[in-house]
Amino acid sequence: MKKILFFLVVILCGCSPVCTIAQISDQYVYVDQYCKAQLPDYKLQAKVTAGCFGYSLTQTPAPGTILSATNKVVTVTLKATGTNGKSTSETFRVTLLDTITPRITVPIASVDELLKKSQLLYDTADRMVGMIDSVFTRNILVVASWDSAGVRQRFVSYTDTFDLAILK
Repeated sequence: MKKILFFLVVILCGCSPVCTIAQISDQYVYVDQYCKAQLPDYKLQAKVTAGCFGYSLTQTPAPGTILSATNKVVTVTLKATGTNGKSTSETFRVTLLDTITPRITVPIASVDELLKKSQLLYDTADRMVGMIDSVFTRNILVVASWDSAGVRQRFVSYTDTFDLAILK
């Protein structure tokens, strides 16, 4: 009876259970106002089978890695290594999504310089209309300025359009 019991124990302990990680679908991460995002810790989402008893789990690239315009799509690898030395890995893609509309802020000194140049262009075009009857000039200048949390901001839109009129 002892020989049979010993034989069963050897058979049960002799086979190594299979270690697997459940598949993770491709992921998407949204950027912040600086067009960057940190890679999340996907180890928290990993489902590792019981065959990986006492396993350690690693993620490459590491959680917290900065994603930006230079690396919009990265391949993430999760690797589970059991105490028996056997390991398995799962890979998936993480894509950076940018849904924030860009906002261009021009220093006030640059805006003031632009306004001076715009006025110069307008004056020049106005003189041209007086000298040449075949040119019709329209200038549209929109300036909005306000204080927002103590910060003065200005936004400028300038259009200079020349339409040629045919004289009879």
